[in-house]
Amino acid sequence: MLLPQTPKEVAGVVGARILEAISKICLGGVCLSANIGYASFPTEAQTAEALLQLADERMYADKNGTSPKASPDGLEG
Repeated sequence: MLLPQTPKEVAGVVGARILEAISKICLGGVCLSANIGYASFPTEAQTAEALLQLADERMYADKNGTSPKASPDGLEG
């Protein structure tokens, strides 16, 4: 998802809300889950390829449990 002109803190809140909504979807006793990776332009990466790579790395780190725990605003740290 792209959130143009959105501060990183707000994007973190949006991501946390999306994950919360997804976790409430249960089918046949199985609840869904998801992982989200993010990257901020231009402070963290300057090209589309670099943004996608960073977001992908963060998503897999979260999925594998190797990323820092998210704070209440949905951001790392």
